[in-house]
Amino acid sequence: MPDNAVLLTFDDGYASFYELAYPVLKRFGYPAIGFVIVSGIDQRDKPGIPKLTWDQMREMQRDGIAFMNHTYDLHAKKADASGKEVPLTDRQYLEDKDRSETAEEYRKRVLDHLLLAEKRLSEELGNELKMLAFPYGYYTEDLVRIAREAGMEIMFSVKHGLASRKNEVAPRVNAGRSDMEPEEVIRILKALGRDGM
Repeated sequence: MPDNAVLLTFDDGYASFYELAYPVLKRFGYPAIGFVIVSGIDQRDKPGIPKLTWDQMREMQRDGIAFMNHTYDLHAKKADASGKEVPLTDRQYLEDKDRSETAEEYRKRVLDHLLLAEKRLSEELGNELKMLAFPYGYYTEDLVRIAREAGMEIMFSVKHGLASRKNEVAPRVNAGRSDMEPEEVIRILKALGRDGM
């Protein structure tokens, strides 16, 4: 890994990645990773923001864009017993049973989603490396253990910072906001580098 390497990542698998970002990445020969919610690609009639197609992803793959796991269908939030919204990657309240998931129910549900996403990414794109961006950047020790059980080699949160080999879950610098100018991103990266992360 060269010094000062930058990994460009794009979350969720929106069709706009193909329409807007991909032409720029291709023009400059920049590789990147798209973390995709696989159910939105498999289920074309699913409501929400339009998602990429497998054919678009294969085309982008030929130009150095990789696609990795953002879960099969756990990128949402649901109310717990107190009404607080929690990510689907956390233990859930089972309304029909009037209780929270057991540790084993939680493990199996999340593991099944991660493995299904990996299966589809492998079938459609030939993926071998397993990487995961946690939805909303949310993770716990239990979730990291489940991700490791699913074979995830590299994991990302949205915690602000520069990544190093010491990170079990890598932080990121969010540079994708429409109100952020490139000069601001460079200033943030330089400040993070000076502060030693």
